[in-house]
Amino acid sequence: GIKTFQKQNPCRWKACLFGLHLNIRRRPANFRSPIFVTTNLIAVAKDSPSRYSQRDGEYRGSKRTVNQSNATQTKTGGRYAHYVLFVLVLVYIFNFIDRNILSILAEDIKADLGIGDAQMGFLYGTVFAVFYAVFGIPLARFADVWTRRSLVSIGLGFWSLMTAASGLARSFGTLTVLRIGVGIGEASASPAAYSMLSDYYPPRLRATVIAIYAAGVYIGAGIGIFLGGYILEAWATAYPVDPPFGLKGWQVAFMAVGIPCLLYTSDAADE
Repeated sequence: GIKTFQKQNPCRWKACLFGLHLNIRRRPANFRSPIFVTTNLIAVAKDSPSRYSQRDGEYRGSKRTVNQSNATQTKTGGRYAHYVLFVLVLVYIFNFIDRNILSILAEDIKADLGIGDAQMGFLYGTVFAVFYAVFGIPLARFADVWTRRSLVSIGLGFWSLMTAASGLARSFGTLTVLRIGVGIGEASASPAAYSMLSDYYPPRLRATVIAIYAAGVYIGAGIGIFLGGYILEAWATAYPVDPPFGLKGWQVAFMAVGIPCLLYTSDAADE
């Protein structure tokens, strides 16, 4: 064995430890050097599949469990996938309606709150963009470990609530805080949406599906600007003086686009 060979051939034993392949004539037939044994063990370990999946921790040692795991994976394509796409496109449209309506309301907001162009640009650009970017990364990570449809639903409800509450703002500071809330809420939509669409559609259709989803940007932006201008004009025509509850046209516009999104939140949660 190994111990006998070690005593009889100390020099060659040390050479084997360093991995040198020497021609040992009188070694036992069943002898294997430690280097040879260790190499075989490493090769077997590499060829052996992991017993546990890193993602869900389920046992993968039997064919039956693997087949059950494959059977429970999300099915791609079909009517339900199209329904999910439709819901997410509507969420994205609402996202950009609430985001861009501020641009058409700018002049009325400046006149009513007594703020300038710099403050208006701060509301529309800096405040929203910074918090949207900062919270987008942790919310995307949250979408990886939590229920994505719930994240989209909560985000939609939160930013819609902030938009509707913007109609009650009476100062620049209040409106700034509410726009920060809009940016944080809207940051939750796209990461979870892209993840869900990648699961529900096969690779050959994903580029088309992402393009359809991205169209919500321009649809929402166009609707937001048109709807905001229409509400401003209609409110000013209907109530030229003494409007109900003292609400201005820009405040009504925020409420008009925020409240319907709140009602849609429950539908988004059914994805």
